[in-house]
Formats: sequence, structure tokens, C-alpha cells
Amino acid sequence: MCAFFPLLAVAETAVPGKTVADELLQKDIAQKIDEFQAALAPECEHEITDTRVKTVFELPTGLLIVLEEWFVVSCDKEFVYLVELKEGRGGDVDFTVSTPRLVVYKNLENGE
Repeated sequence: MCAFFPLLAVAETAVPGKTVADELLQKDIAQKIDEFQAALAPECEHEITDTRVKTVFELPTGLLIVLEEWFVVSCDKEFVYLVELKEGRGGDVDFTVSTPRLVVYKNLENGE
């Protein structure tokens, strides 16, 4: 858990793209993605290449859930992780990183 951040404001990013996660939370999310990538392709280096805010839900309690996509290139493939950020009552934020739900094969040398 990390300190609350304004979920609808796009944060200054240590990762490319747009995310509402503050810098500390970005590092925590990136670490979880590193763990997944180490298990999926231990022989390949990987890089987070983009982040995008996908959906914002407001719960009946007024608390927010934000869904983001985090894109990772590894072994000439692009992995897309769904990241869920859930605002807590005390101002904390919990996050969940799902295993990649989509793998797009790319020829990185030719830009295709």
C-alpha cells in the first residue's frame, strides 16, 4: 500500500506514457512486472515502453478504481499488463498487476 494520490490527475512519470500512479507506486508496479517477466522470459531483457489510463470507475462509496495498461517489450514481443489501482478509505492505494492478457508479436528491427 502507498499513500493516496489524486487518482484522476496524471502523475509525473518515471515510466513512459500516462499513469495516475505516483513515483513510488510506479516503482512498486514495475517491480511486480519485473517478477512476471523474469518468470515468462528469464533469458530476455525487458523494458516498459508505454502506460495508458484505460478506465476510471467510481464506486457507490465515492472511492475510485483506475484500470491502466502497461506495455512491456521483451524477446521481440510486446506484453500488455492490466494494472488495477484501487483507492482505499484511509487514502491508501492498493494495486493489482494481472498476468499479461495479450501478447503482440513484433518485428522490432523492421518496426512492424
